[in-house]
Amino acid sequence: APWGNAFAVQASSSASGPVRVGDQVTYTATVKNVGETGAPGSVVVATLPAGLTLVSASAGPGSWGGNSLVICEVGRLDAGASVTMTLVAQASQPGTHAVTVYAASEVYDRPEENMATVQTEVSR
Repeated sequence: APWGNAFAVQASSSASGPVRVGDQVTYTATVKNVGETGAPGSVVVATLPAGLTLVSASAGPGSWGGNSLVICEVGRLDAGASVTMTLVAQASQPGTHAVTVYAASEVYDRPEENMATVQTEVSR
């Protein structure tokens, strides 16, 4: 990993099976710096597809903003440290919807290596 940075990204959903339109689903993403050095300017980015509407988001430490693209600005994430982002979304359309989460920093931006996806099935 360049500069000794690497992230482990995990994502999960409160839905164990299909949900209905109008239901709310909570997504939890945890990003850990598994590299050897601190990662300055770290961000966690979650993408909500059409079919899921953001209700709320929280991340600690950090600030967040966005609607279908939720960006949590973490700042420096020290080696071995982790941050958790929680999103609550409302199902607005039937179908299979994928929520994608990735992490990056000023010195390490390789989404394909630091990504997790959670599928949610929405029935009518």
